[in-house]
Amino acid sequence: SKWNLLIDGTESKGNWATGTYYKLGDVVKYNSSSYVCNTPHTSAATAILGLETNQGYWTLQSEGFKLGSI
Repeated sequence: SKWNLLIDGTESKGNWATGTYYKLGDVVKYNSSSYVCNTPHTSAATAILGLETNQGYWTLQSEGFKLGSI
């Protein structure tokens, strides 16, 4: 075959969660944006650390927005 499988596809994991193992291609929602895991890892141990602790392990898929006060 002339093709090499890079990932099996993506899998939605819902909201980003602490202490969770994420594999290549997992998709999470975090602060209204969607991110795709680009490096298998276990997420931060506390919500205070958040996804930012391992920012390099994620690729922004879709940037969300927050509605301001009217």
